Amino acid sequence: MHTLSAAGLVLEPLCERHAALMWPLLSDARLHIHLDESAPASLDALQQRYRRWEAHRVSPDGQAHWLNWVMRVQDHAVGWLQATVQQDGSAWVAYVVGTAHQGQGLARRGVQALLDHLRRDHRCTRALAQVEAANGPSIALLQALGFEPMAVAPHPLTPTERVYERRLESPHA
Repeated sequence: MHTLSAAGLVLEPLCERHAALMWPLLSDARLHIHLDESAPASLDALQQRYRRWEAHRVSPDGQAHWLNWVMRVQDHAVGWLQATVQQDGSAWVAYVVGTAHQGQGLARRGVQALLDHLRRDHRCTRALAQVEAANGPSIALLQALGFEPMAVAPHPLTPTERVYERRLESPHA
């Protein structure tokens, strides 16, 4: 993994030392309304999570690569990006931007840089994202980036979850 950049954003490969920067953002309960996980229990718990992620960038069966970046503006962490790259050329993407930094286009720039990286460096041809149906801002972001809702999800979902897909063969305007 290497550092990526996108119009004022720096995307650094996530490592344990980022926990202290991310702790204030991820401690905000408002951030977790539409996420599958709650706020980390402590800074130590977040450091342990990041240590595991840093040590295991490939699934145990070797079938997927787990990629995580911290999004920074200057010296400030503003969120993180995640991709699970599958052998079939698809990648599941996820993103979180701290509540104080939402609405500034950071997620859009970060996710677009991630998609470009996945297409260019991992030869991905399809990106997928799972989102809560009530998460209007996230759905609007996905649609602005060219994602479309899938009629049939590739795995079971809860009644409130949706999957969006975007083909990566051609550049998105």
